[in-house]
Amino acid sequence: MKGKGSAIPGNIMVMESANPYQELVKYGEAFMTRFTCSFAESPLLERVTIIDTPGILADEKQKYRGYDMSRIMRWFIKRVDMVIFLFDIARLGITDELRLIIELAGEYSDKLRIVLNKAHNLDGQEMIRSFGCLMWSLSKIIGQNCELPRVYVGSFSDEANEAPQLTNLTAAEFNTCAFLEEEHADLVEEIANLRKSRALRMVNELTKRARSVRVHCLILAHLKKQGTSIQRKKLLIQKLERVFQEIQQKHNCLPGDFPQVEKLKAALGAWDFNLFTAHKPKLIDVVDEFIFTDRLKLINIILLPTFE
Repeated sequence: MKGKGSAIPGNIMVMESANPYQELVKYGEAFMTRFTCSFAESPLLERVTIIDTPGILADEKQKYRGYDMSRIMRWFIKRVDMVIFLFDIARLGITDELRLIIELAGEYSDKLRIVLNKAHNLDGQEMIRSFGCLMWSLSKIIGQNCELPRVYVGSFSDEANEAPQLTNLTAAEFNTCAFLEEEHADLVEEIANLRKSRALRMVNELTKRARSVRVHCLILAHLKKQGTSIQRKKLLIQKLERVFQEIQQKHNCLPGDFPQVEKLKAALGAWDFNLFTAHKPKLIDVVDEFIFTDRLKLINIILLPTFE
């Protein structure tokens, strides 16, 4: 964090109401003794807080941590705005613990970024080979369910100025120094713009929720209108896919807005359709106003250069 002073132990951090770490106390004393807050005088820290995790241990050593690394990582990944995995370009092995954490981060793929570090130690051909090896490994872990994240290639250390020139790349890429500097600048810029990215993500999440609420309201109103007797209820649940199709055609809903059919069928079985609210066009219009008008206004505000 930005500031001056000595490091603050984790047990003190979780007691301060101004910090968002109170929940971490539930992970035990072994973790709290290792959780520390440090301060630095950096302009970048005026905009972001950087959380540095311990290194990934080899498979046999994981049991000696004294706390559940994966549970704690899940807590942080859910709350942070960006997750950066730093790989040493000469050590691309993925342990079971690292694989599990990457899988956790894959659930929030829009936050995930990869850094291939110490690239100045390799020539062009070796760099491309290492890059391909890493992408292949990542595709086996997260590539099946989502797009692979952006990979920054660089040397994020004081040794970056010693980077040699690449000789085996195209004419546009042969200068390693320029290439690594561009990658470095891109990553720093993305970190500096995290507030804007976070705001856009919040609008996106709010939009998804609004669409989901809209569709659920239409579904429940449709079921109530079609009949509330026990036999009619069973028939409607059995033919819920057809109900989805009717609502989609009548109200111009997107297929991705609908809930999982089997999950909703299981939930509807316990409900009395008489308790559902009838269709209220004015309320649906309010939701539509946000989805199609207000949302775009918010995005335009966020995209302004003066947005903070």
